[in-house]
Amino acid sequence: MGPLLWVAVVAAWCGVNLVRAALFFRSGNEILWLLAWFGVIGIAACATIALFGWQLSRRQWVRAAIAVVLAGLLGAATFAPNWTPILVHGYYQLHRHQFATVAAAARSNAPACSDVALPATSLSVTGRTQLLGGCPGLLAIYVPRELGLPDGGAGYGWFATAPPDDSQYIINADPGWTCWAVGDGWYWMESGNYPAPTMKARAQHC
Repeated sequence: MGPLLWVAVVAAWCGVNLVRAALFFRSGNEILWLLAWFGVIGIAACATIALFGWQLSRRQWVRAAIAVVLAGLLGAATFAPNWTPILVHGYYQLHRHQFATVAAAARSNAPACSDVALPATSLSVTGRTQLLGGCPGLLAIYVPRELGLPDGGAGYGWFATAPPDDSQYIINADPGWTCWAVGDGWYWMESGNYPAPTMKARAQHC
């Protein structure tokens, strides 16, 4: 039983990050995200407590201390780093061709200046893209990846020309900002209170 508990603790904490990545790539539903997220964290915590209790019950003091250190390191590796940039850039690189297709469609339909003319895409959690800002004006579209409750969210914005660094946009009825440039005119955007005047400064809070 002891070796299995050690394996379970490592697997459970690694599973936390696997679920984090899977949900980013597959789902934008905030409620499901929270349920799954707390679920895998709960499993990892229970596995850690079980291993610690097992070693204590057998009076294996050194192994119990090692279990605490191991769980601490795994937990720190899970929560200390900001995984969002890695997932954001990874998703874009994985679907780069689709993003390029969406941008090309938006550019060709620009004269229509209407949400109806915007391209549909499986990249969006709603299946559709949205205009960013007023129309006519700067050609920019938004592909939602996460929907906040009741408002806000996060996703990818495409701009025909580089956007001003301090520009604010509306994302699902909430103020939104650019956080990172991911390539070819695409940016990761999030809603929220990011008063920093530059994208580089805002990126630290995204």
